[in-house]
Amino acid sequence: GLGFDGIRITAPLGDRNTFLAVIPYVRAARALGIDAVVLLADFTGLTLGRALHDAGRRAEVLAMYAQIFAPASLPVRPGLGGLGPGGTGRIAFQVLNEPVGFVGVPPDVYVREILAPCRNDLREIAPDVVVVAAAEVGNRSGPPRMHAMLEAGLEGACDRIAYHVYGRDVIPMLSDNVRQIVWVTESGSAGTASHLPWVRDVFPEIREQIGDVLRIFYYD
Repeated sequence: GLGFDGIRITAPLGDRNTFLAVIPYVRAARALGIDAVVLLADFTGLTLGRALHDAGRRAEVLAMYAQIFAPASLPVRPGLGGLGPGGTGRIAFQVLNEPVGFVGVPPDVYVREILAPCRNDLREIAPDVVVVAAAEVGNRSGPPRMHAMLEAGLEGACDRIAYHVYGRDVIPMLSDNVRQIVWVTESGSAGTASHLPWVRDVFPEIREQIGDVLRIFYYD
């Protein structure tokens, strides 16, 4: 085995070449029994953010993502997983990434006008897909934005709440009593020498201080 049970990979609508390159990675991972979290976000630009905010285009765009990355006919090998009920989903869509910084969308607008409608549409289009909220930045600017998302109804607008953690001082600032499963979809430290210590020392701190955390995805 490859030694891990999940990957998170960006499928940007505004970058055709990268989007096409992501498809075999996701399909190969699922065929190997590795869960795939597909990040619906653009590295630059507002193509996807605008599409998901547009009630006239949203369902069409989400249906395209579901058809490509979560077709019912795709062979999926049983694995450690557990993304969906009974471990059968094995595919998740994370709706945008750090919305304030990447697309300039305030927390309350993101929850009410993008995330909740996306989840509603996906319930009709691809009910097995797990809907993951966007996380905000992993520094001290992030937790206030996450609290604003929670106040805007985040817990009722997704299947998983996501945090990013890039500093130990951020951990106690993040809510530890949400009514949803929490995934830390990005956490890591720059420089090869620091990778192992971060996983060894900081990941346990995250799990101890944020009791709802189920999964942590390393990001460098």
